[in-house]
Amino acid sequence: SVWNIGVLPTLNYANNYSAAFRVKLLNVPPSTKLDFLIHFYDTGYNSTDFLTTNVNKDYKLLDTNLIAITVTSGGNLGYNDLVNLLQGEGLRFGNTSSIVSALGMMCGTSALKVSDNLYSIVTPVDTDWVATMFVQNIVPAPLGDKCFASAYNDDGADSAYQNHIQVHQLTYAWDTPEDDDFILVNYTFINDTTVDIPSFYAGLFADWDIIVSEENRCWYDASLNTIIATTLDSSLFAAVLLLDQIPSFHYAADLDGFNSSITTTDGFSGSEKYTMMQTNRASAGTDVDGNDIAAMVSAGPFVIAPSDSIQLTFAIIVGHNYHEIESAVNRAIVRFLDPFLSLHDNATTNKLLVYPNPASETLRFVIPESLFDVSVRILDVSGRECLFLTGISASGCIDISSLQQGLYLLDVSGSNGHFSSLFSITR
Repeated sequence: SVWNIGVLPTLNYANNYSAAFRVKLLNVPPSTKLDFLIHFYDTGYNSTDFLTTNVNKDYKLLDTNLIAITVTSGGNLGYNDLVNLLQGEGLRFGNTSSIVSALGMMCGTSALKVSDNLYSIVTPVDTDWVATMFVQNIVPAPLGDKCFASAYNDDGADSAYQNHIQVHQLTYAWDTPEDDDFILVNYTFINDTTVDIPSFYAGLFADWDIIVSEENRCWYDASLNTIIATTLDSSLFAAVLLLDQIPSFHYAADLDGFNSSITTTDGFSGSEKYTMMQTNRASAGTDVDGNDIAAMVSAGPFVIAPSDSIQLTFAIIVGHNYHEIESAVNRAIVRFLDPFLSLHDNATTNKLLVYPNPASETLRFVIPESLFDVSVRILDVSGRECLFLTGISASGCIDISSLQQGLYLLDVSGSNGHFSSLFSITR
């Protein structure tokens, strides 16, 4: 196609919007890179330039709060292309550049059967996950203020090494000020075979590159049950948390293999991935100069019966200091337990007094307002209802001796109000 610009004075511009070049492509693979050659010519003048774009994109940007993150259709977050880091915007926080180079889910049942689209050892990246539904924005959002849904299976792996798993993924976030520094990612793993899938592990892997990638450190924080990464000067923090109340593993990796760590500098094998998903390593980047680090949060082993499924939900958190991470962890737990908290009476949500906290055998609560037809629920961090009481006053005492130690949400509802608060049980 040719566009005759005509006479164009110095420093002026023109466009061809009214008669734009149009290209129609059929049967284009997902996120195909196209290079267009543009030839400029005039009397005594010739020049060329290139225009590069991706078509049939299978990734979208989730940017409803301070975290902007690309969600792909194949299990990865941040970038669709881990080789060149071109397809996607990574994970940005506010005005920062991307603080991650690889972020994605992996799962497996043995060292030979690990499914992921992360770093590999034979080729630069694995391509096990194949999209069965391109990532799409669900309107209205079933969870959060913005929610992306995607689905994929591991048909991309060699048949002998497939786990025969289908994955449904929801990635969602809120735009409210108290929720603007975390996103949640929910994975549903479905067994599409006629036999049990045993020894199943799954986890979220993050290769953090916070400001200067070689000057990072990370550690497992037992008080938050969270693995945290930061810079040497502690100017920016990132964290990953498994929200389900089940045993989890936390692996902090020095990517150069320092101190017997699993390394990715010589490739990332299935054996290393499966080992990482079932191993704890408390810290990385402990050298005075820090290191290039990564982190994994995982859970297992599970047995998934035929046509059955399990769910895991992770929080990805970013903040300027440890206090912001701590606050976001607590808020993410609240949102995980009660995603629709924003529909409640926010003006009165924080007026529920719960004591003692932590509690042991009994829990007392007081609401400084008149509340009628009161019902009380206690939920664990997986969202399971552990206790339900009706016919009590707006102030009361609850016997919690039958509940296990852990973190819970007290949910008090009445005909004219709603209140909720986190509390913990320790003995």
